[in-house]
Amino acid sequence: MQRIDAFYDLLSRDASPVCDQILAAGLELADADYADRIIDMLVRRDSDSSWAGLLANHDRLPLAIRESLGAHPERIKTCLSIAARWQSPEARKNVYEVLAERPFPHLAYLLPDGLRDGSSAVRDAAVRALRRMAEEYLDRSNPAVDGEHYRQDLPAVRRLFAEAIWVCFRSFDRHLRLEVFEVGLWFARLFDRELWDVLDEPRSRGGFVVREHLRYWDNPRLAPFLLLALRHNAWRRHALRALREWSSTECLRALLQHSDLLADAEIRRQVGVIRHPAWMAQVDVKTGGWSEAELALLPRWVCALGYTDTERISMLQRWRMAPSARLRRAATYALATITSTDALLAIQEQIHADDADLKPFIRWVRNGRGANVLREREGTTGNELMAGDAPSLAAHHSEFGCLALLLEDPRAVGDDPAFEAVCVAIDEWAPKIRRGLAGRDPRDRILALRVAKKHTLQDQFADEIAKLRDDVHPGVRREAWSAGELR
Repeated sequence: MQRIDAFYDLLSRDASPVCDQILAAGLELADADYADRIIDMLVRRDSDSSWAGLLANHDRLPLAIRESLGAHPERIKTCLSIAARWQSPEARKNVYEVLAERPFPHLAYLLPDGLRDGSSAVRDAAVRALRRMAEEYLDRSNPAVDGEHYRQDLPAVRRLFAEAIWVCFRSFDRHLRLEVFEVGLWFARLFDRELWDVLDEPRSRGGFVVREHLRYWDNPRLAPFLLLALRHNAWRRHALRALREWSSTECLRALLQHSDLLADAEIRRQVGVIRHPAWMAQVDVKTGGWSEAELALLPRWVCALGYTDTERISMLQRWRMAPSARLRRAATYALATITSTDALLAIQEQIHADDADLKPFIRWVRNGRGANVLREREGTTGNELMAGDAPSLAAHHSEFGCLALLLEDPRAVGDDPAFEAVCVAIDEWAPKIRRGLAGRDPRDRILALRVAKKHTLQDQFADEIAKLRDDVHPGVRREAWSAGELR
């Protein structure tokens, strides 16, 4: 016993990292009495290597010691990277167990080595750490989560984390861990084209594995992958099946976070194939705990999904009475994108609403598209209504409807709420713009040029605009040259 005490005394007087490693190796094998003694020695030495020794034996530490270490996250990161290089498989396993308990995306570079480790226990721990780290990263990256201090460091974290996850994802044929492949799909928007190259690689088993397991993973974090998969013929059927089978409110919340993908014409077209999804039927805007930003996106999905116009109008009308002002406005703007008389009448019913911001928009719709509807009901012709000396563009609605009034209104700026409604469905306006640019009436051509200029779509219609610079009408020529100068 005296010899052992002398040995411990020798180690305690030597501050070198080697002694810390010796103590850590002894702690791994020590019985309870000596374990407490070694832990006390490592705590008192208070060096990075001694902390690494404690973390390498994390499963043997008392709760009080764990909490004491956890109060210093920055130092833990340094010490974990030290312990991860030690030869003991038990030490490396504990490193990944700590990362699963306290996920630090900054240490994601340790994950690929863990998945390739010779110990199955280390590999299992590395997979758990990968999943928890990915969940933490996505949660903290979500604007709905209170983590501003974390998001300020996102660019650097994103680069390091993306590199580590990508290495794990593309090496699937080496480690064959399904969990890693599933987590990789959560970052489909981050990997973009490279991800599809891996999935479509004929010699890789990855694509086959995803097709077989996609419907069983049933995780809302797959939302960006499923939406992007709608653009790929080989994956469209599997993505649609998974989206149809989703049923929870959490799935809808995940889709709302990626609503910007609906601007892609092909994705929007395929979303329109999905009729009456269960995840939309369960929406309760009064008691669902929705954020204002989420509520404002719901009408956009109602217009994109495969509902009939009657069903859309019914849902949007209910939301016009919702407590949320942003939802009421978004519902009204969405109604304006539905080209039916019932939608127009539903908007006109709101002319006496208390929302002051909506009243100008409702008047634009009523005086614009509403005038066309009344003209059709009364049996008058466009020429009769346009008779007179040089009518203004605002009086000439054509198929641009209330947008004609909006373009001439001096208050109509880029962030105007009425203009926002047009931006939501800008892909649907493109054919109208093209027809307007080729229209017989010069007012049609001028309006189309102004719409293109307002949306900075000059590149999309560059050929048509170039031809209109030589138009016979001087007003058209001026607008064409003005649109060209803004390119």
